[in-house]
Formats: sequence, C-alpha cells, structure tokens
Amino acid sequence: GTSGTRDMADIDDAVLSYAEVKALAIGNPLIKKRVEISNTLERTKIASRARQLQLQELRSVIETTPEKSAHLQKLSQIARDDFAAYTSQKRSIPNEERIAFGEELLAALADNVGEATERMFDEYQGFFVVLPAKMRADDPFVLVCSERGRYTCKAADKTPMGCSRTIDSLLDRLGERADELDQKVAYLQQQVVEATADLELGNPYLKEVEAYSRELADLDMELEAASKKEEDET
Repeated sequence: GTSGTRDMADIDDAVLSYAEVKALAIGNPLIKKRVEISNTLERTKIASRARQLQLQELRSVIETTPEKSAHLQKLSQIARDDFAAYTSQKRSIPNEERIAFGEELLAALADNVGEATERMFDEYQGFFVVLPAKMRADDPFVLVCSERGRYTCKAADKTPMGCSRTIDSLLDRLGERADELDQKVAYLQQQVVEATADLELGNPYLKEVEAYSRELADLDMELEAASKKEEDET
C-alpha cells in the first residue's frame, strides 16, 4: 500500500530577516545554502511522516492477519465437510419434483419481501433452505445451511426448474469454495511475510531529518555570527 500526507508549514518560517534579505541581495552563499537545506528538510519530514504511517499499517497487517486467517481456515474446513456430506448423500431428483419445489420456492420468496426474521422453507439434498430476513424484491435469494455452514444462493434463474439447479450449482462448487478460501489464507500469510520484512527496514528518513536539522542549526549559527559582526562593524 501507499501512504500520503498533507503538510502545512508555518508562514513565519518563510519570513527572512533584514540581514538575510540583504545577504541574498549580495549573493551570500550561506543564505542560498540555508534555503536549500531548509527545503530539503521539509521534504524529508513529509517523507518521514508518510513512512511512519506506512509502518503503522504494516504492524496492523501483522497483528490482525492471524485472526483473519483462522476465520477463513474455519470456513474452508466447513465448506469441505459440507461438500463431502453433499456428495455422499445427494440423490437424483425427478423434473416433476424440481418444478414443484421451484414453484413453491418462488411463491415463498415473493411473500418474503421485507420480512423481519428468517424463516425455514424446506430441506434439499440434506441442507436447510432458509428464507432470509429483510430481503428486497429486486434481490431475491435464499440461505442454504448445514449444521455449521451458511451459504447465500442468489436466485439467478427465476424459473421453477432453475431454482433447484441454482442450489445444485452452489453445492457442487463447495469444494472450489474451500480451495478459494485456502488461497486467501495463503495470500494473507504472504502479506505478513512481506510486511515483517518491510517493517524491519524501519524509517530511514529519521536519520536524514536529524542530519539536515543539525546542518540547518549550524548554518543559522554562522549567519547569526556574521550578522552580529556586521552590526558591530557598522
């Protein structure tokens, strides 16, 4: 990821003293160098703040990933168990039974719009078909549930025959769903590896800010001494 910051400098920092203006007018190299170092210091401070934010994000990735990974691994195992149960118990369903099931489900979905609580509809291939709460008319769907699993099944095919086939398709893909969840876990774990390596680099701009700050302070002392000497001579 990337981090960005907005920076605002006090306008007083940009106000030059009479001695500095005079020195600029006569081409004092110390003043020119001070302006260059000051600008470089401000840019480095901005980069340092951006890096600090990035380090915070990296720490957050490292801290939160184990819980996320554990949750995804649990969902993956549930999907695998449900897929195994489905493949062992599924049966061939006659078209007449599919059509009757679909007609009843479509009617139930039409009556389910805006319902405040979930409602059990029927059992199908060893799973519970549940009518969801707060369903919108333009987004009908059912929940296909096992003892531990819970899957959203969109009513893509809104024909009586298509209702059961849509659920079949969801159940047939539970093994693929588990694989996809495993891939997400692997991706999260790789992110932790990369974040840890990046975090170990720290913030290289901190030393630069220190160095430029010291250089600027030394230049200010030189300018102050030169200005005092000029005042004494006049």
